[in-house]
Amino acid sequence: MKKAFISVYTLIVLFIISLTITYIYNQQKNSASYAKGLYEKKQAQYLAESIMNTFMEENSDQVAEIILGDYDKKIEEDTKKIKKQTKSLGYKYYKYGNKNYKINISRVGNDYRKEIDGLYLIFLDNVRVGDSRADSEIYIKVFDKKEKNDEEFDKNRLRIEIRHTY
Repeated sequence: MKKAFISVYTLIVLFIISLTITYIYNQQKNSASYAKGLYEKKQAQYLAESIMNTFMEENSDQVAEIILGDYDKKIEEDTKKIKKQTKSLGYKYYKYGNKNYKINISRVGNDYRKEIDGLYLIFLDNVRVGDSRADSEIYIKVFDKKEKNDEEFDKNRLRIEIRHTY
């Protein structure tokens, strides 16, 4: 009877130890996959931000031309009392590394919020690293000229208001 009790007791202890080891192993595995996901997300965000920075540095004149051209048309629309709405101005493909990325440019419009009048959005979405993805956005505000012949103002007419990557 004593030997049977010791055998059952030993089996119960071994069962508890095996459950504990299995639990610790699964926790470690989950922790490793979570850390990998976080690392991939940071890499995707860094890549998206790098793409937007180099795009804006290399194509800032073209982007300014597109935005200012549309802004001048928008002023004409304002005089005609056309409803303000968000409008896509198109997109540009940008090669970074060995991949092409699509960068969209659009005008943000709203009749009820005057503070976003003249606000433009340049965004890059769906940059993937592993299972993670990131998006990057830049909001640019256009300021009106005070004098028509002010050449110095043209250089500072556009200003980045908001920039974020998520």
